[in-house]
Amino acid sequence: MKRFLFSPYYVLNAVTLLAFYTKIYPAYRNTSPHSLHHKTGFTGNPFIHQEAELVFVLLFSFFSKYRRCATADEALQKLISHLKVLTLLLTYFTYPRLCYTVLGLFTAMYFVVKPERYQGPQNIVQLNGASFDRRVRNPAEESDRKMVWIVAFWADWCENCQFLDAMWGMLSCKFGDGKSRSFGKVDVVRFPELAEQFRIDTSGMSWQLPTIILFYKGKEIKRLPPFKSDGSVVKTTFEEKGVIKYFEMEGSARNCS
Repeated sequence: MKRFLFSPYYVLNAVTLLAFYTKIYPAYRNTSPHSLHHKTGFTGNPFIHQEAELVFVLLFSFFSKYRRCATADEALQKLISHLKVLTLLLTYFTYPRLCYTVLGLFTAMYFVVKPERYQGPQNIVQLNGASFDRRVRNPAEESDRKMVWIVAFWADWCENCQFLDAMWGMLSCKFGDGKSRSFGKVDVVRFPELAEQFRIDTSGMSWQLPTIILFYKGKEIKRLPPFKSDGSVVKTTFEEKGVIKYFEMEGSARNCS
């Protein structure tokens, strides 16, 4: 929770949106003749105006996506995005000149303030081509031969990979003891040959980033997202409980500070 409360990204967005909906928009909403608040909704019900209908549509869109959010980071960022879209639409119909100002502000915020990467506790081995071969594919040490490796293949530019960061760090602390199970990460931008070897599409439209693969004695046992029988990829949501169950992590939890 602290990383949300003290993050410049979340604080700035919260203050901006709060100021808009408590100070700026109410002033224009009640005085502008173009305000959706004064227009009867498309349902024809005189008690439901277009403003309420717009809010309902955006809320419906958010909650339909919220069900597929894997982490709190993803849910909060989608909520902020929907609120910004709502803000732009309300200002456009109420006072178009203000809309351009708000659009400029949101654009500047997008380039200047980014969501912070997860900096909390983690027990993850950063793997390159050589260390992956030595420790995972062809383990030389006796300890590595008995190790179950759960490796995330990710890219820094991939939004879904960034959403996974916090969950992956916490899972590595809770279930990675470094004796029977270890967690690893491979940057597919720096080591594309590993992505190619494991048939991971790294293009911008790929459904395979991130990909999590469980290895034992150098062999792939299972992965998320999995392949269908025809070789196509199953679109997967990386929900924490589902990941724990799929990779059979239950019963080995521990604390990590």
